[in-house]
Amino acid sequence: MQESLATRQTGHLKSMHGDLLKRQRKALLEKCRRIAVVGASADPDSSSYLSIEKFLGLGLEVVPIFAGRQDFLGLVCYDHLRDVPGAVDIVQVYSRAAMDLAALAHEAVEKGAKLLWLEEGHAGPEIKKILAASGVPLVEGESLEKEYIKHFLFVFAERRLSGTERRPVKVREFMTVRPVTVKPSDAIKEALDKIEKGKFRHLPVVDGDGKLVGIISDRDIRLIHPSPLFVRPEHAPAQLLMI
Repeated sequence: MQESLATRQTGHLKSMHGDLLKRQRKALLEKCRRIAVVGASADPDSSSYLSIEKFLGLGLEVVPIFAGRQDFLGLVCYDHLRDVPGAVDIVQVYSRAAMDLAALAHEAVEKGAKLLWLEEGHAGPEIKKILAASGVPLVEGESLEKEYIKHFLFVFAERRLSGTERRPVKVREFMTVRPVTVKPSDAIKEALDKIEKGKFRHLPVVDGDGKLVGIISDRDIRLIHPSPLFVRPEHAPAQLLMI
């Protein structure tokens, strides 16, 4: 009983600490408007390219660190983070094989970064030591653009409507690039499984060449007459379970 109580108390403290960190991060992000993106790709379908488009769509200032390029999506590029004039609020890194992350951490500190955002598994002990010594928080393996969208999308939208942000939002900045799909020949059960697993409301229906031929929704599927071939027992009518 005592051990169980201690376990619950520990879990409660961890939950409180996690909530505190989330509130602190949200408050910090609210003040961060200038993002340096290191290791961006020129591929329009890459996550880094799409992230930059989403940042721009939200009215944030983006500074691409892209060696050998003069501009990227109409933005001035810099070979190194240290070359960027002025301070930056966040440094987001898409790691590459030849990248010296420890040196980059030092540069982020020197540029006055309030956050260093890395991909999962790239923050080694040396990087953590550099950041801890300077009081710069590290976020690893999470989506920065999703954090902004989750917390501040409506704030940015209000700025757009009020005329304080002039850049129009593009569909590609918020669309799903590689959606889960079904084919016309797939069983309804397969579509239902994909909808429930992904918590989707709709699925694109594509032919053998990947061309869109229609859309099916969760409502469409549930309006179909129940069949014991795909209805889950917990959702099936009593008379169906008796078959």
